[in-house]
Parts: sequence; structure tokens; C-alpha cells
Amino acid sequence: TNMVLIHTEQSADAWQTALESQGLACFSVAPHRLRCVLHGDVTQAKVKLAIEIFTRVAQNPPMPA
Repeated sequence: TNMVLIHTEQSADAWQTALESQGLACFSVAPHRLRCVLHGDVTQAKVKLAIEIFTRVAQNPPMPA
């Protein structure tokens, strides 16, 4: 298992909601930090899709509710 920790300028909870609405599961682990986890069964195609989702959300960063 590999974890990716991502620092966010906006609320990590808002990022989590925005990413999950696009199909990318992640966890808010601090006010401005997300955790994404890659498992051995995650294919290159799934990683590419995750990057595309993250890029799409990053182009219009979420604002807290």
C-alpha cells in the first residue's frame, strides 16, 4: 500500500467532497491535508483517471460550504 498526502490551500473537507463527487475516494486527515491510498490492484488506467479527476477539480478549487 502506498499513501499520497496532499496539502490543500482550501479546506481538505471541501476537496474530499469535490473529488468524491467525481468518483475519486480520499480522506481528509487534517484541515488542509488529504490522504489518497494506492493498493496493489490499482491499475495504471485507474491512476491516470485519478490524475484526470484531480486535475479537473484543481482547475476550479472547491470552496468550503
